[in-house]
Amino acid sequence: MSGAAALARKNPEELLSRISGIARLEAVAEGEFTRWAEPEQIGAGDCPDRFDVCDLRIWLRIADLAGVDAIPAVTVASLEEDELEALLGSVEIPAPVRRSVMGGMIRLASEEPDTPRPVATDADAEVIRFLSGFDRSRDGDEAGQRAWSKIDGALDDLPASWMVRTHVSGSSNLKALVGTGLMKSADDTARVRPDFELGGGWVRAGNRRIIDFSDPRFIQLAIGGHKPGAHYLARPWEPAGRFHRGEDLHRANSPLAGPGEWPAEWRVFVKSGEVTGVANYYGWTGEGPSPENAWNAIRSAALAQRMADQVSTMGLAGSFMDQVFIRSGSHTDTVGLLDREWPEDRIHATLDFYEGEDGLKFLEAGPAHMPGGGGHPCAFAGQGCGHGAGFARCEGIAYRNMPHVHLGEPATWIDGDPEGAIEDWSAAARRAAEFADPDEDMIAFLERRGVDMSAAPSP
Repeated sequence: MSGAAALARKNPEELLSRISGIARLEAVAEGEFTRWAEPEQIGAGDCPDRFDVCDLRIWLRIADLAGVDAIPAVTVASLEEDELEALLGSVEIPAPVRRSVMGGMIRLASEEPDTPRPVATDADAEVIRFLSGFDRSRDGDEAGQRAWSKIDGALDDLPASWMVRTHVSGSSNLKALVGTGLMKSADDTARVRPDFELGGGWVRAGNRRIIDFSDPRFIQLAIGGHKPGAHYLARPWEPAGRFHRGEDLHRANSPLAGPGEWPAEWRVFVKSGEVTGVANYYGWTGEGPSPENAWNAIRSAALAQRMADQVSTMGLAGSFMDQVFIRSGSHTDTVGLLDREWPEDRIHATLDFYEGEDGLKFLEAGPAHMPGGGGHPCAFAGQGCGHGAGFARCEGIAYRNMPHVHLGEPATWIDGDPEGAIEDWSAAARRAAEFADPDEDMIAFLERRGVDMSAAPSP
């Protein structure tokens, strides 16, 4: 407020311009929200023509309609905006506790499997204060009472191995621990002390688990670019069927430096309703082009195409608010490029597939990789880019990052020699045939891209 007052004294015209700009963006957002379908409307006769491209509930509905296997999710709680604000004002996990959690996980990663789990002691005072208020009486305001009634006991009947996320994102802890190769099963939780631990999107204090509604990533994505409020989904932990190994340069000069392993996961890129490419999600890992990698990558792309076709058949388009705001401004080169290459009435997205113990399954989805922001290009980083290009082409199959690309240093995201990292559909199809025969979906997908499959075995 003091900053606004100072600006009002020095430059009232600029202050009015900023206020007007904020009001305009709010109006744009409200207008966009009215066009978004809710999960139960997908496939119904009165379905609006747009949906939040990040909403997992809707993508799971689309996967079901398209006949694509997916890791299921159950909505365990839904909080309105005022209820979430009331919760965040009453209980928040202290920062020292969160710091000690990551420290405990780093120590755990270096221990032998059968050794006792380490217990952090540097934040005991904060933990005790947190625990003393965790089971406080629910005598707050009306919004707070409603919120507590929704989350209290929401996880009591779920297996301890299940994770929790919102409808638009996973938790910060889950992203960090899986991304650093520390979390390979549901048992890899972060225990700060015997009566306090963090898991995938949940907190246990004593013998009770609650949703980790104060997770920073949950909060950040709940308040920006999506309808107000948050829906919490519980999902079973899907054991990985295969791991990719490598050394993550993000972890260099840290306690986690050195080789690690990550679940085999593939990101598929959809542009104007068509799959253009598929990439190893953890681009620093893997042995590069191999028959098994090629087969799973093409299979992921074929499944994603089925889902994209389902969206197109229903006349839907995914919406990402960052792009909506860009398009709502004055005409720029970026807006012109978006209108030509990523028209508003088509589906553009990234769809992630996970190699589970019993095959590929749809995991989650989000915005396309395009100018102005969106999905991460993963192993495609640099493809087709000059210095400062801002976005990659994402075409073909990217098994791993090109050798000169460091994902933590965007200045290295420029085009180079794709040998041993990226190949086209025809080369990948020949390679995949060395692993297993293509199925019907894969054959149809490859033929749609001009690959001659006449010699392929009948499925």
